[in-house]
Amino acid sequence: MLLSRCSFLVFALACAHFGVAQQVDVKRHDVDQGLPQSKVNHVLQDRDGFIWLGTGDGLARFDGQRFVVYKHDPRDSTSLSHNSIWGLAQKDPQHLYVGTRKGLDLLDLRTGRFTPVTTAGRGDGCWVPIRVREDKALFYSPLLHALLRIENGEAKRTVLAHRDAYINRMSADGRQLYQLMDRDSLLTLDLVNGTEKVDLLPVRPGERAFDMIQLDDRWLFLTTAGGWTWARGQERAPVPQSTETLLASTAQPKHVERGPNGTLWLGVSGAGVVTLHPDLSIRDRYPLLPADQRPLHITDIAFDRQGNTWVGTDGKGAFSIAPQRVAFGRCMPGQGMPWEPASWFVRGFAQWDPTHVLVSFFQGGLALFDEGSTQLTPLNVPELGASTRTGDLIMVMNDANGRVWTKEGTLVRAIDPATGRIVFERRDTCGNVLDHVPDGGVCLGSSCTPFLRVTDAPGTPALVPLGANALEAKLDSLNNTPPHFHVDGRGRIWSSSELLPFSVWSPQGRVELRQGPTTLPDGKLRFVSLAEDGPVIWTTTDQGLLKWRAEDLLLLEHFTVHEGLPDQYLSGMLPAGDGAWWISSNNGLCRFDPKAGRFTSFGTSDGLQSKEFNGRAHFRSASGKLYFGGVNGFNHFRPEQVIGDADTALVHLVALTVQDSAVDLLSLGGVPEIKLPFGRNAVRIDLAVLEFTAPDRNSYRYRIHGYSEWSEQPVGRPIALANMPAGTYVLEVSGVNGHGLVSAPRKLLTIHVPLPFWASRWAFLLAGSLLAAMFGGIAFVLYRRRVKVRLERAEQQMKELRIRTRLAHDLHDDVGSGLAQISALARTAQRRSGKGEATLEQMTKVKDISQELMDNLRDVVWVNDPVDGDLATLLIRMKEHVRDLFEPVGATCGFDLPVPLPERRVGDLFKRNLFLLFKEASHNALKYSNTDRIELLIRMDDTTFTCALIDHGAGRKEGPPIGGGHGLANMRDRAAEINAQLVITDTAGGGTTVSVSGPVTCLDH
Repeated sequence: MLLSRCSFLVFALACAHFGVAQQVDVKRHDVDQGLPQSKVNHVLQDRDGFIWLGTGDGLARFDGQRFVVYKHDPRDSTSLSHNSIWGLAQKDPQHLYVGTRKGLDLLDLRTGRFTPVTTAGRGDGCWVPIRVREDKALFYSPLLHALLRIENGEAKRTVLAHRDAYINRMSADGRQLYQLMDRDSLLTLDLVNGTEKVDLLPVRPGERAFDMIQLDDRWLFLTTAGGWTWARGQERAPVPQSTETLLASTAQPKHVERGPNGTLWLGVSGAGVVTLHPDLSIRDRYPLLPADQRPLHITDIAFDRQGNTWVGTDGKGAFSIAPQRVAFGRCMPGQGMPWEPASWFVRGFAQWDPTHVLVSFFQGGLALFDEGSTQLTPLNVPELGASTRTGDLIMVMNDANGRVWTKEGTLVRAIDPATGRIVFERRDTCGNVLDHVPDGGVCLGSSCTPFLRVTDAPGTPALVPLGANALEAKLDSLNNTPPHFHVDGRGRIWSSSELLPFSVWSPQGRVELRQGPTTLPDGKLRFVSLAEDGPVIWTTTDQGLLKWRAEDLLLLEHFTVHEGLPDQYLSGMLPAGDGAWWISSNNGLCRFDPKAGRFTSFGTSDGLQSKEFNGRAHFRSASGKLYFGGVNGFNHFRPEQVIGDADTALVHLVALTVQDSAVDLLSLGGVPEIKLPFGRNAVRIDLAVLEFTAPDRNSYRYRIHGYSEWSEQPVGRPIALANMPAGTYVLEVSGVNGHGLVSAPRKLLTIHVPLPFWASRWAFLLAGSLLAAMFGGIAFVLYRRRVKVRLERAEQQMKELRIRTRLAHDLHDDVGSGLAQISALARTAQRRSGKGEATLEQMTKVKDISQELMDNLRDVVWVNDPVDGDLATLLIRMKEHVRDLFEPVGATCGFDLPVPLPERRVGDLFKRNLFLLFKEASHNALKYSNTDRIELLIRMDDTTFTCALIDHGAGRKEGPPIGGGHGLANMRDRAAEINAQLVITDTAGGGTTVSVSGPVTCLDH
């Protein structure tokens, strides 16, 4: 994709501001981030992966996110002996040597405590580590001019008869120590036999040496005036001009160190850091700070095991550089090349000869890139004229015979690299476009002329029709030439333009694109490039990557940013040679593994020229290198040499907070174990991922056995747990570095959440027992209630049985005898009827008895009906019964009842017994008293009641006994049943009085 010239100029100016292209991660660590001081003298990575920085005011441990600072505390004998750090070295996995202004300390990494190391003498201080192993250690003190050997716990000091030396180097075999004395002498100490040798260095007047390092057969010295190499018995030799210019630019101190891969790193105060090629020429520059933030005084250069470089400074903190993230060769501004194009916007590539690749720049002409020296030189083809320097020769490509084809405006040329001459020219006024055909040849397309392809004949190229009749007719009707087209292995042409949708054409016409479960993206799709992979065709577009079945153009898959692509707009696609593909985009490069369906993305911090790459600017050279061009130069690399960061990211516990209180990790031991209260517990676990190559892209995976499964989250985000249930849980973690490499899982923390007594087994047993007792009590209460209900039901049944018995008894008494009389009269009438005698008398009696039976039956039903259960109804019924009996015989009836009648409920038992009792009494009075006047009297107050039936007849002496038979007994039983008293007395003047009396409570029965 093309970038506007304005955008490119802005980018170029930004690069020029720093003077170099700093295309790797450079991070600054200073007091703002937690360093105790901006002066950093020493940097060391321990075996766990932590970075230790010795400053002028304390020691700091860095985990990539935060600093832990150690300082001298006069109240603590286990603290650092002095805050000025002179040297750092690791003794063994658990201990660190720390040289200070006052002595030598041994730091226990498990407890954080410092122990003074005996140095076999007085005047301890300023011990600088020279060579340290677990059982042996060698230190040098420039203030004491002494060597300190520690072996098997014993210290031995040797005072040297020389002045102080601040630059010390050890031979690879550990036998010889080299010291730079007085800035102009080289002292060689044989540590085995104790011999010494001094060489006078060829230092010029006024020149002082700052640092030195041994090369294969020579020494490199850095001085106030610049730098040079030297070997015994020889004169000093200059370094390459670019390096000398840099070194001579300042008289400030300079440092040199060799990286883990053998690369030399130079620290030049005021200028930054550079790396050198084997010939000592400058390869990469790292200014570290822009010019307006200097001066920059470099004090130390160190390396971690991931290959990152750490630079200590005096006053600017420390810098970390990740050069190994530059996985790609690059050709771009700021690399100190002898020649640079006017514009770095890359249009395309072609093979010029076996060792040179032709590069086309937008308004920058053509240049040759030497794959051996990685230098860029302008193409010298006189016939092209100024186009080789400033022209816009786009679409450069090779045909099958190695000729280079270029397009500039509407002019198409072919150049023979062997002769450097133009062998073909063609101009089409309606525009044209170059692209590839399957055999690696070239095809020329236009909207007004037939599509032509180059024949394989050597020498002057010949063009023959391609046979794209249908597409030619379509483009002619549109008067439009597509910016991209490609011919696949079956002769089909893939293309798209502003007027022509994404489509495939054969000579006969447009080919149908089949869509299955995967469909073409919505909207206008732009075709960019095509790559064939056996039965599969890949196409890069502005909406992702499309996978087609080559046979019938069935769309198989559509990959977008959701599947891992760095961007939707894809430019070029080249095979890696191992089944994978490299794809350029508007957001960097990515490696695509079709088998795993995984994309691995790379950005500018990995060494890319920029994040934006151009269409057509992708190429595989004869040597197997891949080239991708963008808006700020191009990248070149061998696919097999581009590997992800191979160092696993170690994960360490750096902070632990329980219930808002910090836990001292050093007091917990190797694998910490903590105990949390049951119920409302909360714990925050801060982890560090100790991989400093791309710390911003690090992450970690974790799981808690018995609580959660594996999950992943970025570095810097803690694990937060709350309200954990009772149990024992183990936190297991794995680090994930910037390129997705996962470290082996390791146990990091054990969490115990004990059960309280109320949640223990015994508490459950006790609670179970209490529950059992409670349920037993409830069951007993329910059982009692059920028994009570059953008793009440039985009592009700007995009551109903008694009622039925009484009803049967009443019916027997009142109805049974009458029925018997009716039966006897019926037989008598039957006999008389048979003899011809009259039966009227018997029938009349039957009628009277039947009427009496009906009245008795009605009374029986009424007294047993609970509906009419009030006292007034009972009294009225008794009054009507007396009147019905006596008025027909001419007796006078008198009634003395309360006025008004009392409104009060009475019990069924009281109602029945009182009514039947007085019914019996009234019938007796009618039968035996022969009275002409009868009275019914009712008296009632708040406590008692009295009910009496008074007749004025013959009395008890003249007639048979009242209630002869069982009548009197029944009356007494009825009175007793309602807790009342029955009294039968003679009435004054003759007659009988039947009286029932008792308390008012009798009425409730």
